[in-house]
Amino acid sequence: MAGADSEGLKIPRGRFMTRQTIVKKLPRTIRRILKTAYATIPPRLRLGRAFWDAYNFLRQSEQWDCARLREYQMRELERLLTHSYENVPYYRRLFDERGLKPADIQSFSDLNKLPYLYKDQIREEPQAFVARNRRVERLQQRMTTGTSGEPLQFYVDYDELQREWAFACHQWSRVGYVPGDARAELIGRRIDGPKPYFWDPILRSLRLSPILQEKDAVCLYLDLMQSYGIRFLYGYPSTITNLASLIRRYGVRVGVKLTAVLFASETLYPWQRTVAREVFDCRTYSFYGQAEHVVIAGECDASQAYHCVPQYGVTEVDPQTGEIAGTGFLNHASPFIRYRTADVAALPAGVGCPACGRQYYPVVPDIEGRLQDFILTPDGSSFNSCTLTFPFKERKTIGRVQLVQQTLDRVILRAAPLGGNHTRQFLDELAVAHDVLQQILGRDVILEDEIIPPDESAGPGKFRFIVSHLSSGLRRYDRNKAV
Repeated sequence: MAGADSEGLKIPRGRFMTRQTIVKKLPRTIRRILKTAYATIPPRLRLGRAFWDAYNFLRQSEQWDCARLREYQMRELERLLTHSYENVPYYRRLFDERGLKPADIQSFSDLNKLPYLYKDQIREEPQAFVARNRRVERLQQRMTTGTSGEPLQFYVDYDELQREWAFACHQWSRVGYVPGDARAELIGRRIDGPKPYFWDPILRSLRLSPILQEKDAVCLYLDLMQSYGIRFLYGYPSTITNLASLIRRYGVRVGVKLTAVLFASETLYPWQRTVAREVFDCRTYSFYGQAEHVVIAGECDASQAYHCVPQYGVTEVDPQTGEIAGTGFLNHASPFIRYRTADVAALPAGVGCPACGRQYYPVVPDIEGRLQDFILTPDGSSFNSCTLTFPFKERKTIGRVQLVQQTLDRVILRAAPLGGNHTRQFLDELAVAHDVLQQILGRDVILEDEIIPPDESAGPGKFRFIVSHLSSGLRRYDRNKAV
């Protein structure tokens, strides 16, 4: 789940950017001293008011009945719609064109009076989705490629990040996580340099480079997890499974005792859960979310079905296709209303969970979103989209991207220039992305570039970031010798 992996400092919002800028200008030694000192403050004091307000509210409201949850949702929806109409140019125009006012939305079924929102609409005019009552210099710009290989930019504010983190911590509390517990993270970018890791004492997180193959690196990771007192391992299913598979391959002893493995950001396959549970000898937990913060869902204490959290927003599941759309309550800087995620939930979608008793809704058997092929390499490693999109996160001239695996040792990097122009900057960005991608896949893979038209279609449905032409036998990951 992008956007829910950081604990913030307790700094008044109006002064946040100023203090942050000042701290960044201090000498590295001073910053390290301040950071170490700040980390000694207990989480109950270190985490901001927005975090604890949201976290305590979730603990109080998780046992509400369905009627009370719907009443809360309707109040939050009314507040979001009024704010969006008054402050966000896109929604003001949308309501006026349809002859609507926020007060015309009196029920959840009335949301159908508004059209779905698609990523391409935001890409075409991103400034039209920024609230005018927010000062942009005090917002954080977020960029995500998701799994479609196409960039999306939007804004969030500091309080939203605090509340988002509270929702993530509350989800993880199902398997014993307490805010401030030490965790290791196998997510994000490759960490280059002499040390493939770094420890953040404030976040209590051990960030490990998600790309590893050698036995020495596996042993180092396990030693670090033990020395830092890690209780939870958080990351993509593909990266966690790769670590577990290498532990098996090399016969390395797992000395660290984990409380749980926390999966996020990719589809979790049953074989991946089994491998992690057997290797690390602990519980596993999976949850679902997006960088856009419109829907959050996770397993409960007694079931692997996904419970969408109604306090987070309004979740819609298409009864025919299972596609998920969401209206998030957290983000008022760049609101997403009826936003199509292009992810798919397994049907049927019900109300309430008989296993845990919570009346959350919808409850779905599984979330099959982000389901697509892996890139497999000759040494048995597998890489999913969350890892492979990182070379393209901050691009400015590269538009649509696709990786096509022709054979086990040959991958085509297909990229389209934004605006259709093959500028020098586009070629330079593509060369940098190529080099980073080559480092991830390894020297045994031949990586070739292909420039494609910006409007190329991959056929009906969502443009796929990864396309594999490997035989079905090779793509049966439960038969992969690496695991």
